[in-house]
Amino acid sequence: AVRLCAAAAVCAAAAACSCADVRVACIGGGMAGLAAARTLARAGVGVRVFESSDATGGRVRSDRVEGFTLDRGFAVFLTAYPESRAAFDYDGLDLHPFCPGAMVQTGP
Repeated sequence: AVRLCAAAAVCAAAAACSCADVRVACIGGGMAGLAAARTLARAGVGVRVFESSDATGGRVRSDRVEGFTLDRGFAVFLTAYPESRAAFDYDGLDLHPFCPGAMVQTGP
């Protein structure tokens, strides 16, 4: 099983942990840390994920602010990598393409 400890809970959880079944600590709950934890857990290894922020996702994360969805990080996700294709359900993510290019406005 994967156990997640976030921000304020990290120190208390680490101190109070009865880690008999935890053999690996993944530091960071971003894409790489979560993928590593899932791979280990599927192999029967006890894993605990430690994340310093208030939620998982790392730089791939969105926030809702006053009715708007704001992306924190990735502007582009390259779907051709076999590792990400194996780790994520692309249909479930409902990905959409971006049109290439940019517009620059100067003046009023």
